[in-house]
Amino acid sequence: MIAKRTIPLFIAALVGVLMIATYFIPYTEQWGAEAMEMFIILAAAAMVLGAGNLLLLNLAKISNKQPGWGYAGITLTAFFATLIIGLFKIGAMPTPSSPDNAWTAPVVQEGSPFWWIYQFGLVPLTATMFAMLAFYIASAAFRAFRAKNVEATLLLGTAFIVLLGQVYAGYWLTDFLPKIEYWVNELQHLAPYLATLPESTAHLVTTVVTQLDDGVLLKDVVVGSGVPYASLGVDQQALIQAGLVRVDSIRDFTLAVSMQAEAGVALKDIVVNGVPYEYMSVDHKPLAKETVEYIGGWWYQLLNGLRLENLTQVILNVPQKAGNRAIMIGIALGIVSTSLKVILGVDRSYLGSAD
Repeated sequence: MIAKRTIPLFIAALVGVLMIATYFIPYTEQWGAEAMEMFIILAAAAMVLGAGNLLLLNLAKISNKQPGWGYAGITLTAFFATLIIGLFKIGAMPTPSSPDNAWTAPVVQEGSPFWWIYQFGLVPLTATMFAMLAFYIASAAFRAFRAKNVEATLLLGTAFIVLLGQVYAGYWLTDFLPKIEYWVNELQHLAPYLATLPESTAHLVTTVVTQLDDGVLLKDVVVGSGVPYASLGVDQQALIQAGLVRVDSIRDFTLAVSMQAEAGVALKDIVVNGVPYEYMSVDHKPLAKETVEYIGGWWYQLLNGLRLENLTQVILNVPQKAGNRAIMIGIALGIVSTSLKVILGVDRSYLGSAD
């Protein structure tokens, strides 16, 4: 009885305590990782049992012609097709490292049958399931909101923000708020460069850049008094091309600085293309300083943080992660307490018994 019940319960309690410790004691993180590897092994064995259960249930449904037995047949067909294609790597293509052996190819190799099943079968089905789940979440939040209390209001508001933050509608609703791309595309950054050009050339480059930023293709750009780009002379086209190359270089520099500034890098530590701020050119230093001050400003941080896609990430990264950890700690405490109560004889367990 000890081997069948007490020892497994003691192991479960020990692992539960270990998993709790990994959240509070850094030294035990490696032990927790090793425990998770053992869990993966157990999960693989459980998958074999799950596959057997899947076969038994669906074959019984087909044999007895129960309602929905056709779907059971589809389930088994998809299961065996995916299993055989994945195990034997049917259709896998050789890799450059092993051109004579297709077995060395990754399981989910782009263009392979298994990749096709995943990309055009599992992904759309998963997206459909979560889309339906979103409506259930919204419905549940609305019903909870009818309780008219603070918790229900927070639930509805959070659900609404997360739902909108995952679709284009949320992006569109708060698209007027500042973001890095808007700052990078500001024409004011081009002023020092345009000042070095003749007035007519500067006006020409500005006109072309403005239309390109509005989504117009270069071949459809119109300059001057309605003259299309294709009708311009070779010299004018060459000036425009050279100007666009310079504009792209300035914007790439501004984007690199902006990304580092948003990550919290100080101005003196900014490095672009291997060049630290201290050794940047006289044209780049003022632009880098202005960019860091803009991105690091409290008003930009506040308004950019109010964009729905950013609010969604904050919700997913902070309260949701904290909630997930709390749930995991609760589960581990439950395992520990239940196991100890059974071991100490407070509760009774049917594990390993003949009852």
